[in-house]
Amino acid sequence: MEKAGSKVSLGKPFQLVVADVVREMDPHGVVREGQWVVGPDGRRDLDVIIEGSANGVIRKIQIECKDYSNDRRPIGIALIDALDSKHRDLGMDVSLMCSNAGFTDDAVRKARRVGIGLIGVLRKDDPRIRYRVFDEFYSRRVKLNENADFNISWTGPPPPDECHVNEIMCQDGPVSEWLLSRVPLYLAANPIVRGVHSLKFRFKEPTEARVRGTSVLMTDMTIRFQVSGSWIAQRVEIDATTGLYNWMRQTIRLGPGQCTVEYKGVKFGEGGTPVKCPPDFDPAKPPVLANGDVYMWVLDLGGYRQPVNPPQLDALIGEDDLVWARKDIPTGATYSWDEEFSRADASGASAVRS
Repeated sequence: MEKAGSKVSLGKPFQLVVADVVREMDPHGVVREGQWVVGPDGRRDLDVIIEGSANGVIRKIQIECKDYSNDRRPIGIALIDALDSKHRDLGMDVSLMCSNAGFTDDAVRKARRVGIGLIGVLRKDDPRIRYRVFDEFYSRRVKLNENADFNISWTGPPPPDECHVNEIMCQDGPVSEWLLSRVPLYLAANPIVRGVHSLKFRFKEPTEARVRGTSVLMTDMTIRFQVSGSWIAQRVEIDATTGLYNWMRQTIRLGPGQCTVEYKGVKFGEGGTPVKCPPDFDPAKPPVLANGDVYMWVLDLGGYRQPVNPPQLDALIGEDDLVWARKDIPTGATYSWDEEFSRADASGASAVRS
């Protein structure tokens, strides 16, 4: 028992807060902290163990807690090896390593290969957490070029000659303002950092507009615009009211109730390091979130004038044209730089159409 008692150290409060957070997040599971069990080679300690039922089957989950400084000691592969050995010796269903210090690349590779989860604990203002989670954060810093092209199609008599797009009014506002307000929705839903893009919106039926006092009927509208920019990497602090941070997926599993998430120190407009794309980035496979998970996807949009009071036209547009996430975006538009894509831009071609 002396050996067990010697474990009461600076790491003990961290172990306790992990148990408390897990207990709050899984009220139906049995959570125990600081348990000693007998394995094939003698007594082994379990920092946090969770027992619960999934589809009528009892499952055992262990969490190994390492209260290391995130400035000095990310978790290395040796500790993953040790946890993998314990996992097999004790017949655990799931094993997790919890540290707010982060993990080395080889530790992540080994953990992924053997199926060990890597997490950090988040509980805002809890003094038992000595080191907060800091991780690489990726945003898109994109500039919308000032000039956008608009095209309106009509049925019946056309509008007066040489009318400006801002003169075309529908639902008490310029249709150009509604079109401009769609651009950030499209950019936010797709991992785009550059290229020429077109968005076409077809009316469910011919819709009346007013141009200089004259009534005309619109059938569809198109806005064509160009964006340029890059992915930006920056190291930020991540915190939440209550939650667990997944170091592999860069997601947060929040606790029950009204929880808040904070990404502290995110730089907008300038700062950070331009990169081609985030690690493991696949534009064809956006992150799939489990129920209760949060993933931060930030669009830093410059050169965009927010329409003050655009007309409300959504109900008049076909539903298919209001689906913002698109599957037909060329891959080159989603990376910060690509030689083939850059040559297309230089040639004056419309590199991206959607």
